[in-house]
Amino acid sequence: MNWTEYFDNCRTEPGATDSEIDTFVLTVSAPLTSSEVQELLEEHRQVVGDGCFDPPFKPESWRLPTRSLPSGYLDLLRFSNGGFFDGQHRDLDPLFSTREVRDYMLGYSVPHWMPMTLPFAFDGGGGFYLLDMRDDSLARGFPVIWAHACNLCFEDARLLAPSFMDFIESGLGPE
Repeated sequence: MNWTEYFDNCRTEPGATDSEIDTFVLTVSAPLTSSEVQELLEEHRQVVGDGCFDPPFKPESWRLPTRSLPSGYLDLLRFSNGGFFDGQHRDLDPLFSTREVRDYMLGYSVPHWMPMTLPFAFDGGGGFYLLDMRDDSLARGFPVIWAHACNLCFEDARLLAPSFMDFIESGLGPE
């Protein structure tokens, strides 16, 4: 696939190897380690204190997306493991690399606010592009939604496309 035909400008990174993809698929949605839970709880206490969240902040009970990742998404990572892709109506600014997805997911507490979603890029303006992996019965893949990084909730998220490839082909961003 010629990924560059979907974007006006591309600043690519070396593509992910099959080994990096395999590791990514195995680790991105693995249960949180005890050290990750402790780190998240400590960061949470430093930022907002105890008892401020509804629902309560309990990383050990977070539901991470465990369904198979879309083949088109993995193919894009094989083409460019990270990088910047600018289009007329959509920017992947940046596309998260296989090493970064879990860090962004946990760093922004995405599973706390939007369980079963996987952030794969920023939009260049403060928002996340996410795969909505809550429904496993979808034949074409998982919807791509947009949510502002400071307001991660399903109620305010915008549906952009019914699948990853529809999102790429449509060129539609959050506007």
